[in-house]
Amino acid sequence: MKTLLISTLLIAQGWTAPAPFSALDVANALKTHLQDKVNFSGDFNVNLVTNKLSIPHEADEDTLILEEVHFAPDQKNFQAILAIANGDKRIRLKGISGKIDPLSDIPILARAIAPGDIIEASDITWNKLPTTRLSQNFILKAEDLIGQTAKNRILQPGQPLNRHDIRAPIVVKRGDTVTIAYKSNSMMLTTTAIAEKDAARGEMARFKTMDSNKIIQARVVDFQKAEIKPVEF
Repeated sequence: MKTLLISTLLIAQGWTAPAPFSALDVANALKTHLQDKVNFSGDFNVNLVTNKLSIPHEADEDTLILEEVHFAPDQKNFQAILAIANGDKRIRLKGISGKIDPLSDIPILARAIAPGDIIEASDITWNKLPTTRLSQNFILKAEDLIGQTAKNRILQPGQPLNRHDIRAPIVVKRGDTVTIAYKSNSMMLTTTAIAEKDAARGEMARFKTMDSNKIIQARVVDFQKAEIKPVEF
């Protein structure tokens, strides 16, 4: 009866309870508590088994705390007791469980890149992605993007990039006249040939010599330039 009278009086005076703690509030409290307890460095997400949480409380000064945190052997899954603290007062609420997902910084594009556009350092920004979502084909270093271009389609900003999404820029186009050099320690020979296909710097390509119409293979080194190394004879 006393509690009912106090509640009625508070309502009559216009008192309203603070907004309930949400699943996001719980996850943030967990992250703060677990920051120095995980066995890896770097950022991470906390994912609760249930995201449908609404925890009412009475005062704006109330804070969420964790008690009895226990990690599974994999150091990723955990269980804990959730409580509300206000000064020296603590109220245990319920047991919760969840999983920790380590995050990795990955380079992403800050603008759309079309085939032929060269990616520069200023075109790159960073985002965090759960490490479990990374594959061996994801691009994880900015230097693997700089100087490259889109392969077959326009690359949109803000998206993780796959190694199959990019390529070195085309420096020799089909039909181009290309100077091909053969170099050894004692001499250098050159000939002129026509490119049989588009090729990027570093790629092997087929060329037809202009003097004898023979097909040869050479490695593209720059615009309208290719070379044959002695070991390739």
